[in-house]
Amino acid sequence: MKKLILHVGYPKTGTTSLQNSLFLKLNNKINYLGIAKAPRSDYHHLLRRVLRPWLASEGQDGREELNLLLDDRINSGINLMSEECFINSRNNLGPLIDPFEIKRLLLPKFDSIDIVIVIRNQVELIYALYANGGLLDKYGNILNTDDYINMCLNDKKYRPFFSFSDVIEKYKSAFGNNKVHVLFFEDFLFNKDQYYDKWAEILNTPQDFLLKVMGDSHLHKKQKTSDGSYIFKIKIQPNKIKKFIKSIPFTQSVFMRLSKYKIVKNISLSANKRTNKELKVELFNDAEKLRIKKSFFKDNLILLKVTNSDEVKLKKYNYL
Repeated sequence: MKKLILHVGYPKTGTTSLQNSLFLKLNNKINYLGIAKAPRSDYHHLLRRVLRPWLASEGQDGREELNLLLDDRINSGINLMSEECFINSRNNLGPLIDPFEIKRLLLPKFDSIDIVIVIRNQVELIYALYANGGLLDKYGNILNTDDYINMCLNDKKYRPFFSFSDVIEKYKSAFGNNKVHVLFFEDFLFNKDQYYDKWAEILNTPQDFLLKVMGDSHLHKKQKTSDGSYIFKIKIQPNKIKKFIKSIPFTQSVFMRLSKYKIVKNISLSANKRTNKELKVELFNDAEKLRIKKSFFKDNLILLKVTNSDEVKLKKYNYL
């Protein structure tokens, strides 16, 4: 029997730590298909490179090469795939990948598929995404917090990314209620026994073994200041000509239209100046936090039922 456990993220929920400190080390018990950082395992990183054309085309291109790779690597027993790109992990957020498209790709290859989704309250998730690259637009310009929060809360493409109850319901609709497992990143931080107890059940592996293998690992701890603000390192700075173009409304509109062409975008990016600056990303203030929390309050009331959780827990973890 071929079983797949598909861990789809969310981003900024300890995914890299799980991939590199746990999943890779389970490979003698579970067939880990990927993903992992390239320096650690190019074998696993190949999956992401083959996945990209399929994901970028919303399942229309690259299917043959992806099928060949999966057919070559799938084993009998438990197979594990951890890949945030399925749910869309870009800091510059985009539309979600359709769970039914994922099902069409994977269901013919497996007898059983379980989905694992790890969520983090929207206030912390939006700040983490902003502080880890989301503050820069595709031209290297810095978005202020109001613009980024507005995009996350109001843009029709991006808001569904943070509406966890809807995302979970879509996966349940595609794969079945009992096949979708929801974990809280806050448990990973503050209640590791409960967090790894759920992973132990999903992976059919003793919890004490998972805890021993994982240890205190939490890779990619970002540089922070004493108040908890992130330090973001800017490597590219927009050139003055581009800044001038963007300051003129009509010219900016024409530039945005032309930038959809790859050659124009490449020229634009190559004109940026290389730099090596550090920027302190201030924590969201109380008003910004409250605004985000209020915006998703109704959604998180539904999340309470969808995850079969309790109100005390969601209040403690700042969902409600």
